[in-house]
Amino acid sequence: MNKLKPGILTIGSQMVKCKSKCSDILNLPESGIIPRSLFLEEENRDKGKGCVMVGINPGPCKFDSEESDYYIKNGMEYSSVVGYFNDYGRDYKYYRHLRDFINCMGYTGPILWTELVKCQCKDGVKYPDLNTYRTCVGNYLSKEIDLVPDDWSIIGTGREPFNVLTYMFLRKSILGIPHPNSWGNFPNMFKGKKRKHFKKKIQDQVDTFKRSNNIAMWLVS
Repeated sequence: MNKLKPGILTIGSQMVKCKSKCSDILNLPESGIIPRSLFLEEENRDKGKGCVMVGINPGPCKFDSEESDYYIKNGMEYSSVVGYFNDYGRDYKYYRHLRDFINCMGYTGPILWTELVKCQCKDGVKYPDLNTYRTCVGNYLSKEIDLVPDDWSIIGTGREPFNVLTYMFLRKSILGIPHPNSWGNFPNMFKGKKRKHFKKKIQDQVDTFKRSNNIAMWLVS
């Protein structure tokens, strides 16, 4: 754990200055659109077991939006990315709903929020292409995973992250879950709307996952 926080700071500082120029993404610092979505959340988390939550890539940060204006005002630095997350992003539904999931898993420690690809897609591009995955995962995510404690689970939000993670990190336990914005599939894992407990079918799968080593499992609701 001692190496995780400074290591993520180093990777994040490199990330916001990325020069890879992948053809299907946007990286326009002059307009406040930069690589982002790498956060180590420790506030209100205890010293228990943590986890890594991995999505595909950031959603759109629009020109002249609150987020792009924040980066322009505060500088194109990793500290601005973290600052925006702490001031605004952590309360987005994506993070709140996934935080509820993590708590139901019994992981009370820090959360490393990250993505396969750190830049948003260009307009009209649904998913990054394979070369973009290869470049970004090699430059950043693989180094992030090297930093986390061996007993932390890696959770992929959606089929694409789950599949990529399963093939890449053979010595880690990988859990795949529906994206929190997916209609029905994500909320159907929980008892009630407050998302405090899993349904029995999900809890049984979670218990199996937590007892196993180097397992890849997609939760079926």
